[in-house]
Formats: sequence, structure tokens, C-alpha cells
Amino acid sequence: MEPSLPVIGAGSKPALNKPALNHETKQTRAGLEPAPTVHGLSEIIRQFKTFSAKRINQSNNTPGIPVWQRNYYDHVIRDEKSLNEIREYIVNNPANWEDDVEYVENM
Repeated sequence: MEPSLPVIGAGSKPALNKPALNHETKQTRAGLEPAPTVHGLSEIIRQFKTFSAKRINQSNNTPGIPVWQRNYYDHVIRDEKSLNEIREYIVNNPANWEDDVEYVENM
């Protein structure tokens, strides 16, 4: 019986604890599964929030505690002015967190 090797997951599924097998050559591949189906931005963000919140809560021993606010705001950047305004918002936003109604400690 071959020992179980850790496999690096591809796409949105957690890594399995067994090697991926290339059936054409009967050799173990580099632990990769077939390329995932292309997802829209909302699905990618949902997955990112789900997996990162689980890891954060595991690390902090705080299962089920919300990490992310419920929705997100997307915006198409159409010109340099808009880009610079968004950059400024990103740089200055942390200073306003404690006043935000979505700030965890205000909930």
C-alpha cells in the first residue's frame, strides 16, 4: 500500500490527502487536478471569503464568528481620475474603520 501524500488543491475544492494519478502514464502527477471551471467574480469573492474566514477562525479558535461584511461593492474603473480616487479611498479607509457600522466591534 502506497503512503498517502498531501495534494495541493486546484480550484475551489480543498486539497485531498491522496496523490492524483495520471491514468495515461500511470504516474503520480504534481498533485494537480484538472483546471477548474471558470467562475464569475461573485463566485470567486464568495469562495475567498468562505475559505479565508474558516482559516482565520481556525487560527483564532473562534468558529462561526463573522470575518467579512455580507456584500461587496464592485465598480468598473474607466479613467485615471476614478482610479486615483479609489486608490485614495483604499489608503485612507482604515482610519475610518472604527466609525463604520460594519466594523466588527460596532456590531
